[in-house]
Amino acid sequence: TETEAQKKDQAEIKKLARQIKAAESSEKKLAEALKKAESAVAAAGRALDAAKRTAERGAKLLELSIKELADAEKRLKELEGAGKAAKETLATANKEAGAKVPLWISVALTPGGGTIVTGSADGRLVTWDTATGSPLEEYSVAPGKRLYVAARSDDRLIVGAGDGALAEWPVLAPWELVRTIGDPNDPSQLYDRVTALAFDPSGTKLASGSGDPSRSGQLRLWDVEHGTMLREFPEAHSDTVLDLAFSPEGDRLASSAADRFVKVFDVDAGKVIRAFEGHTGHVLGVSWSGDSRQLASSGADQVIKIWDAATGDQKRTISGFKKEVTDVQFVGLSNQVLLTAGDPLVQIRRADNGGVVRTFSGVTGYAYSGATDRSGALIAAGSHDGVLRIWKADGKLIATFDK
Repeated sequence: TETEAQKKDQAEIKKLARQIKAAESSEKKLAEALKKAESAVAAAGRALDAAKRTAERGAKLLELSIKELADAEKRLKELEGAGKAAKETLATANKEAGAKVPLWISVALTPGGGTIVTGSADGRLVTWDTATGSPLEEYSVAPGKRLYVAARSDDRLIVGAGDGALAEWPVLAPWELVRTIGDPNDPSQLYDRVTALAFDPSGTKLASGSGDPSRSGQLRLWDVEHGTMLREFPEAHSDTVLDLAFSPEGDRLASSAADRFVKVFDVDAGKVIRAFEGHTGHVLGVSWSGDSRQLASSGADQVIKIWDAATGDQKRTISGFKKEVTDVQFVGLSNQVLLTAGDPLVQIRRADNGGVVRTFSGVTGYAYSGATDRSGALIAAGSHDGVLRIWKADGKLIATFDK
C-alpha cells in the first residue's frame, strides 16, 4: 500500500542520513589525522634542522679541538725544549758558580772585634758583621789579583794586591747625601712634619705621610731616583698619617692615621680601595701579611687588630697591653706579628689567636718601633732609653747600639 511505500522511503531516507553523518564524521577524523600528520612532519623537519645544526657545531668543535690539540702538542714540545734549555743553563750556572766561589787568602779582625775583613784570590774585599756573620760591604779592589788585608783601626784597613803597592781602605763605605725631597721653605711639597715613610718592593718609589693635625692627612708618592712627585692621594685622611706599608706585590698601599682609620689605596689609580674602621684611638702602625691576605694594625687604644684585606672584616682584636701599641709588623711569611708597646714591651704574638710566642728582654724604656729581616731571623727595636737592640729569633740579645 501507499502507506507501506512511504514507510519504506522514510526508512531509506533515515539510512542515507546516517550514512551521510557517518561519512562526515569519518571526513572530520581524516582531517584531524591529516593535521596531526602535518604537525608531525613539521616537528620532524625542525628536529632534522636542529640535528643538522648540532652536527655542524659538533664538526666545528671537533675541528677546533683538533687544532687546539695540535697547538697544545706544539706548546708542550716548546716547553720541553725550554725546560731542557733551562736545565742546561742551570747546570752551566751551577758549574760557573762553583768555579766562582771565592778563595779567601787573607783575613783580619778589627781591633774592637765588631768586623771581620776578608781578601780573596780574585781581588775582592768583603767586610762581615762578627755577631751575625752577615756580609756588610763588598768591593772589587784589584780584579784578578790576590788581595791581602790588615786592620789598621775599627774604621780603616790596609790592603795590598800582591804587586808591592799598599792602600788605605774604609771598613764601611761612608754615607753620602744623594737627594732631598721637600723644602722647609715650601710647605706645599710636604705639609708639616713627615711622620711616615715606606719604600715599595722595587725600591723605586717612596711613599710619604704627613698632615695638618686634626685637619688633614697628606699622602704622596715619589720617584726615588729623581725626587719628583709621582702622585698625590687626595684627602687620604682627615688627620696626620702615622704609618705606611706597601703590599708585597707593590700594587697597594696601606696607611694608618690619627683619624682612627686604616685605609688601602690603589697605587696606580691613586684611589681608596677600602677603609678599615674599628680603632678608638690613633692608629700608630700597619703591616701586610706575607700573602697579602691580612692587615695588622696597632693603636693608642692599646690593641692590635687583624683584618681581612679583601673584605675589610675585622678578624681579631688582641688586647691586654698596658700602654699604646706603637708598632706592629708581620714576621716574614708567618702568621705571627712583632709588636712594640709603651709597657715597655717587644713581643711576638700569633695573629690567629693572640697567643704570646716570645718576649724579648732588656728593654728599659717606652718602645717605639720594631722591625724584622725578611726571614724573621733577626729582630730589632728602638726605645726611649736611647738604645737600639738586636735579637735573634730565639730571643738571644746579640747587639746593642747606644751611641
